[in-house]
Amino acid sequence: MSKASVLSSLSRLSHCATGLALLLAASVVSLPARADQLDEHNDLVNKYISEQHANPIAADCAAHAVFIIGTSPIYDHVDFPPDALTDAHASIEPWNGAFGSDKQKIKVDTMVKIEGLGYRKSGGDTADTLDFRCGYADNKMLAFDSNEPSTGGSGKKHSGRGSTHGKHSGSKSSAHGSKKTHH
Repeated sequence: MSKASVLSSLSRLSHCATGLALLLAASVVSLPARADQLDEHNDLVNKYISEQHANPIAADCAAHAVFIIGTSPIYDHVDFPPDALTDAHASIEPWNGAFGSDKQKIKVDTMVKIEGLGYRKSGGDTADTLDFRCGYADNKMLAFDSNEPSTGGSGKKHSGRGSTHGKHSGSKSSAHGSKKTHH
């Protein structure tokens, strides 16, 4: 092998090693962020269970809704009235079929439906009633959707922290295979 070809090979190897080091550094940086988010999720679930006497699976669905609404261009946050996640108000049903008929045709064995109050980024003391659905299979959330409006259009609003049933046009959904670690 000539000296020039050895130097060329070493240069390529150096570039590969640098790229691998950057890739590893990026993955290590993202691990704590995921761990922090999982810790925050689990803390919310535990808070809903202990402070609001929530059903654990309804608490898991609500914690997921908090994170999804946190990315909304319309809503600042979502709150759940004190009894919204209890067996008396949350709907938890055995399900033997697809979560939805559109994009989320994934088969689930449990359907959770809860209601929360979405507070818009535009401010004010009024809140929109938001409906959330979570689909589970073997205690793992596989699908989620809400009636969050996709355009920021008007929805049913109400004052205070009471509960009313309002509908919005559009929906926000996600499908994933996150494991529940708190049951």
